[in-house]
Amino acid sequence: MLNQDVIDDIQQFTLTSNSGKSFLRFVPEFGATPTELQLFINGAELQLFDGFKSAAQIKSNDKSRGIFLIPFPNRIRDGSYVFEGKEYQLPINKPNENNAIHGFIWNRKFEWEENKNAVALTHDYKGDFPGFPFPFLARFEYELADESFSIKIKITNTGKTSMPLGIGWHPYFMLHKKVDELQLQLPACNHLEADERLIPTGKRAAFKERETLQHIGSRKFDDVFECTGNKNFFETKLHDPKTGATIMLQQDGAFKYLQVYTPPERNSIAIEPMTCPANAFNTGEGLITLKSGESFEGMMSLKFEV
Repeated sequence: MLNQDVIDDIQQFTLTSNSGKSFLRFVPEFGATPTELQLFINGAELQLFDGFKSAAQIKSNDKSRGIFLIPFPNRIRDGSYVFEGKEYQLPINKPNENNAIHGFIWNRKFEWEENKNAVALTHDYKGDFPGFPFPFLARFEYELADESFSIKIKITNTGKTSMPLGIGWHPYFMLHKKVDELQLQLPACNHLEADERLIPTGKRAAFKERETLQHIGSRKFDDVFECTGNKNFFETKLHDPKTGATIMLQQDGAFKYLQVYTPPERNSIAIEPMTCPANAFNTGEGLITLKSGESFEGMMSLKFEV
């Protein structure tokens, strides 16, 4: 069931599961961004997202909470890149680093269509953003059950030329206490070294620190990881050892990278599936090139266990 209400002057939608115990809230006019998610299992309910608390936070893109990072995740060094022999300049929206960051889909309006316990949202980008004159159609499908939530993403090149593409998602997860008390497990992965502007240097090393659930403690994360091992499925776990509650983030093989970030207040942790690391428009690592008419498809899902 899909219901509508308003946060100040922003229209918000709520998708509810069959039982009415689980729900997803999202805002179509701001990138179809998911703002709240409650899942229900074994008599327990859990709010998973540390999302936007007000319309002002949504409009300011506060900490990129829950937004989709399209057509590039993370950073582009100096906002400039070369594609098929032509140079492009994106606006610098991270001035302290002189980087472009997180794409521009977050404040675009999406059209919606309900289908039982699912909703499809689409945005027809016309190529009007500075530095990215490549039209595409973005389609998100949200499906909700009591104990799970899935996102299917499809990007179709609607232009007449090839286009570069990277995709990410920027959710902040919480278990309602400081992340210092929680445990984190990552899929088998390599750690990508980054410079002072958080641009990968090209160096990488196997990351053994989180192969099993380990306390986060005082560890500060702002790190990129390349998922290895099973090439078709990757899973990250966030666990509360005191309550037994576990959030499981699953991503298919199209999303081969993860950014993990702990904000200063440490009430939540960002775990961000990505198809490529930062600066992929320049390095080519993980970069998707879509020919005219071609599409990319990928899927992510969340599960809750107690």
